[in-house]
Order: sequence, then structure tokens, then C-alpha cells
Amino acid sequence: RRQLQAMKRSTFIALLVLPLWPQFTSAESPPASFAYILQADSFANTKSAAVERLTVCKRDWIVLDADFGGDTPWERTDLDTIRSGHAGRKVVAYISIGEAEDYRPYWRKEWGSKGKLTAAAPAWLGAENPEWKGNYRVKYWNAGWQKLMLALIDDAMARGFDGVYLDIVDGFETFEQDGNEFIDYAM
Repeated sequence: RRQLQAMKRSTFIALLVLPLWPQFTSAESPPASFAYILQADSFANTKSAAVERLTVCKRDWIVLDADFGGDTPWERTDLDTIRSGHAGRKVVAYISIGEAEDYRPYWRKEWGSKGKLTAAAPAWLGAENPEWKGNYRVKYWNAGWQKLMLALIDDAMARGFDGVYLDIVDGFETFEQDGNEFIDYAM
């Protein structure tokens, strides 16, 4: 009986995966060049100037902050224009999932500033990274942080990015090294 169930499960998985197999085996070739532009409002004074400069650059892939700067998001038309400047170009959204940054649109002033958090700070917010002012460690396992990050990813994809570049995926190491807040899910 167990063998029959295992065989049925294997057949189901094979039937599910086989139609998708061409996607897995014919991956695009990697980009020959890419640009990595964070905080594009420092790269160009206006979003339209940034779009113009990025459109004419010759890079295959461009990694951009999910927002141009502050509360100014990239729109689908911006991304389409940037993509149109180079055949096959991909535009990828940069999102830090391992640290919260006090200059991002999601940050609330009442959470704190200049490295000091207030009682209003969410439970997932940790100490400021001493090497990057304005960046705060996060308890990435907290459902509130995960919900916020998933919403940012969904928003970036809905606005027309080709994918996301998730930064600080090794954030767990700061808790592992600190020891005070190490979480061991294997227990």
C-alpha cells in the first residue's frame, strides 16, 4: 500500500513538473554587463533625467532601488522606457530584506532616529547596524516584517520590474554572532 501511494505521488509530481521542464532547462544566458544604481535620486536630479540616462546606457541588466527616491516610485512606463533602450534588457528591483532602513518609504518617524529606537518601534526592529547609519537589524522571522517585505516585493513586480534582488539575506548571521537572540528552528 505504501509503495502504491509513493508511486502515485511520484507520478503526480512528474505530471506536474514535465510541462514546466522547458522553463528549467532553457534558462536565458547571463547578462554580459549590468548596472547597480541605488538611490537613483543621487544619480540624477529628477526621475525623468534618470530614466533618460538609464535608457541610453548599454547595460544588459539594471538593478534599481524599488523607488527612485523618497516617496517617488518607479512607474511601469519608466521601467518600459528604460528597458526599450537595449534589446533584452532586464530591470530588477533592489529590496533589502535583512535590514530596515530609515530612509525608505515604509519607515515611520515615531520608530526613532539617529540610532535610537522608541517604544513605538515595531517588535521586529533591532539595533542600528554600526557600519551603516540609518540601517537597523530586523528579526526577519517576525510575521510583521515578512508581511511588509512581501508587500514590497508584490508592489515592485506589479509596477513592472522583471524581478527582485534581495539584499542582506545573510542577516541571520548577526543574530547567530550576537548569541542573545539566536533562533534555532531545529529544536
